[in-house]
Amino acid sequence: MTLPRTVSTAAVRAPLQRPVWRADIVETVRLAWPIALTQVGQIAMMTTDLALIGRLGDTAIAAVGLAHLILFVGFVLGMGPVSAVAPLTAQGFGAASPA
Repeated sequence: MTLPRTVSTAAVRAPLQRPVWRADIVETVRLAWPIALTQVGQIAMMTTDLALIGRLGDTAIAAVGLAHLILFVGFVLGMGPVSAVAPLTAQGFGAASPA
């Protein structure tokens, strides 16, 4: 059994374009580099703090670790109510009733 004549897709070529994934990667890197730079800055600051506090001894490092734990717990507990503000504000702004 023979097939009817078909057009080969190899003969039809699309013009050369940048792949979509490459453009997406470029856009993602443009958005992410400030966040990555901020993270590197925070790690550098924490490393510097630890190097300076380490000279004071084990007790100072333990005190800083405890203080960081207390600060982090307060930060996480406060982050919950604050994170609810953005959607409520967006909803109020979208409904044109900013009260």
